Amino acid sequence: MPVFNLNSAIPIRLGDTIKLNKQLGLVKEIGFRACKLNSDDGSDLIVPNGDILSKNITIWTLSGRSRRMEFNLFTKLENNSDRTMQTIESVLEKSELVMKTPKPQIFLHSMDNGALHYQCQCWCDNVKNIDSTKSVILISISREFKKALPLPIIKSTWKLKKTFLYHQWEKNKSLRFNTWKS
Repeated sequence: MPVFNLNSAIPIRLGDTIKLNKQLGLVKEIGFRACKLNSDDGSDLIVPNGDILSKNITIWTLSGRSRRMEFNLFTKLENNSDRTMQTIESVLEKSELVMKTPKPQIFLHSMDNGALHYQCQCWCDNVKNIDSTKSVILISISREFKKALPLPIIKSTWKLKKTFLYHQWEKNKSLRFNTWKS
């Protein structure tokens, strides 16, 4: 009687980093019925092989361990966009954590509510270091912005409006908010 080896049909290998159902994990074991993944938070996930064969999975390490990371930055509309983009580019080029090829890309994504929205894309050489790399890069960009740009970075227009309303309330404690009733 022929025996079908289910493990040969599974497209993952030990040590692969995969994403399945919004869960990211490192493949620790491949068994006859299930695979064991170690997630980023340290928990172990038991995934039935049927799920791996029938659902969409992302194998981050199939062709290598590098991964593109994206992040967004917002500055005030008055900031010089060329200078802002040069500052971001300079930080990304100097960083040893960012791969030189493919070259990092910076886009002015939109302008709205008094803010310039930049989208940045660069490559990290190890999928497991993506969060720490992003943190180090954002801290470096923040430091360079403080040196190079005359106006501070803002997180969102909502925070700007909230701060404005708070200052108005501090000036006049009796400030009332009117609501429209239809």
